[in-house]
Amino acid sequence: MASPGSGFWSFASEDGSGDPENPGTARAWCQVAQKFTGGIGNKLCAGVNYAFLHATDLLPACDGERPTLAFLQDVMDILLQYVVKSFDRSTKVIDFHYPNELLQEYNWGLADQPQNLEEILMHCQTTLKYAIKTGHPRYFNQLSTGLDMVGLAADWLTSTANTNMFTYEIAPVFVLLEYVTLKKMREIIGWPGGSGDGIFSPGGAISNMYAMLIARFKMFPEVKEKGMAAVPRLIAFTSEHVGVNVLSKFKGNAARKFKATEQLFEQGVGSKLSCHTRPAGNQSLFLTGVRKHHLLRNS
Repeated sequence: MASPGSGFWSFASEDGSGDPENPGTARAWCQVAQKFTGGIGNKLCAGVNYAFLHATDLLPACDGERPTLAFLQDVMDILLQYVVKSFDRSTKVIDFHYPNELLQEYNWGLADQPQNLEEILMHCQTTLKYAIKTGHPRYFNQLSTGLDMVGLAADWLTSTANTNMFTYEIAPVFVLLEYVTLKKMREIIGWPGGSGDGIFSPGGAISNMYAMLIARFKMFPEVKEKGMAAVPRLIAFTSEHVGVNVLSKFKGNAARKFKATEQLFEQGVGSKLSCHTRPAGNQSLFLTGVRKHHLLRNS
């Protein structure tokens, strides 16, 4: 299972029967790793019988270094093979199966006993087999598309660091990265010197919730100490074409969105309306010198 003679080392062939006399770039990388890592590469490429190993045999278990390095390397082989195939136009964007087909083909029950590492590696391969290839040249989505290699590397790095953004003490580098990135974003938007504050949001729905909470606090700051009982009944005006969450205001072409946004903000100026536009449809306005002032007014 995922031995050095298979997996990414022979990704050029579907059956894993690569030519051992012509290792290619991946094998060459392994050889370089052996040279510059003091022999760790030998451990990475050594075969390990995962059928008798479980998660408890990996670090921080005693003598867990060798199986841990081998296991993670094999996981990496699976991931790299998937990345390479994602950009292959001759492959499918997705190997689609209906839910009932997948449920019947595999055992989805949660076992009482832990599975061994060999089974875990097989599950990794199966998961990617039926996953949609977001890096595929023919994959298009209204929210995202493509697979950025530097972003992927950053994702692997942050997962490996396994830290949180609580305080500077727990994540000094990441906290500083967040600080300078938000500052630069505020400079691009137009706030002098990047002054102000900011927060990263994981999606549109929670962004809308943040916006409603901010609007409520702006109009009724006493709500923070006295609660909702101290403020009058609040009303949110939305489009008749409202989507999955309450402030999905506008749908359609860009010109209509811009016109509707301008009208909305004009109505909000001089009134007690707090206006919010969904970032997914209007975030590009922040990068324009002509229209971005509409997003900064009445805010």
